[in-house]
Amino acid sequence: MDEPWYQINGPSSNEIIKDMINIFGEDNKKNIINILETLHPNKTFGSYRGYATFIRTPLISAINTSLNSKIESLPE
Repeated sequence: MDEPWYQINGPSSNEIIKDMINIFGEDNKKNIINILETLHPNKTFGSYRGYATFIRTPLISAINTSLNSKIESLPE
């Protein structure tokens, strides 16, 4: 039984960090790494399909929330 490559192989944390940097920019790399380590401390992300379906959207949401809270806390 052969399965598609995206169901057998999965992304590394470096690939996910690069994916998030493409969205949020290099300036937020430290924040991206902190959120990723908080949400997935065991660094298992499943397959590429699982990452795209179940992990990517909540990760983007968590990073957005973190960035928004930092912006709101800045003095005017």
